[in-house]
Amino acid sequence: MSSTSAPSNRLTRKEAVANTILLHLVGYLTTTHTLSLIFYELACHPNVQKELYKKISRIFTADKITPEQLSHARYLSYCVN
Repeated sequence: MSSTSAPSNRLTRKEAVANTILLHLVGYLTTTHTLSLIFYELACHPNVQKELYKKISRIFTADKITPEQLSHARYLSYCVN
């Protein structure tokens, strides 16, 4: 038997913290860039912005957004996707 141990596949605490921070930053930046692009495109296309506003105002009338309401927001889905 060798006195050296095989390398572990487990992350150290420092690596786990670094990966967690990285994932948060990447997720934040991706969301920020996506929303920025959507807002830019809506600003460049005021007719689409007005139509989206009308449809959102008609669907989301309460303070809370429900999954059922989201399923009816097809135009919003078209704009985001």
